[in-house]
Amino acid sequence: MLIEIFALSLIFLVYFAAKDFLKTDLSGEAVLGIIIGFCWEMLTEPLFIYHGPMIFIYGDVPLGIILFWGLVLMIASPVSDKISSYFKLDGLKRIFAHMAAILVVVIPYEYTGAFILNLWDYASPSTFTLVFFGWLFFGTLMLVFIKKYSGEVERYWLK
Repeated sequence: MLIEIFALSLIFLVYFAAKDFLKTDLSGEAVLGIIIGFCWEMLTEPLFIYHGPMIFIYGDVPLGIILFWGLVLMIASPVSDKISSYFKLDGLKRIFAHMAAILVVVIPYEYTGAFILNLWDYASPSTFTLVFFGWLFFGTLMLVFIKKYSGEVERYWLK
């Protein structure tokens, strides 16, 4: 339960910090990130072995990891915006900013969760490679989706 409380606190901390300092609303990114995380964790359940003090919501799918999906995609969104504005990327070139943002945010997250905190293990050694490329391509695709539809979620679901 400690992991879930920590993840939820970080979501609120990032949300209010972005609202105050970046003057942006990341609630749509959080909601879509959690929904995407739920779907992804349900689909890839056999690839990971989770352990530790977590609340499992279905089989071997922990709630805290799903919440961390929302957090990762919340953080990657403004990072992608900053990379795009710094390098003056527009149109399809923004995909490279999305890829860079995903890698900048995910590599420390994956390393910390798997190797430092030992919250999960990979079912096979090749799973780590799959995770890296999965985050790179699936994460970029999801960030493109979130950038397109987070405003709709904020406008119709959260107001």
